[in-house]
Amino acid sequence: MEENIKYFTNVNNLLKAIYCVDFNDIGLSPEEWLIYFGDLSPLEAVLKYGEKYDLTPLH
Repeated sequence: MEENIKYFTNVNNLLKAIYCVDFNDIGLSPEEWLIYFGDLSPLEAVLKYGEKYDLTPLH
């Protein structure tokens, strides 16, 4: 459980830092996120999400 909290905290922080969005903005629950991206590291998952939805990174 603590591992999931750390994972989602990292994902949320990366979403904010890279794409200026967070879990409240993306429309996926943590459970849905895990279905689509749970096999990836937080950074890989966030980049894959951005690629899937054609998001432009801030930097």
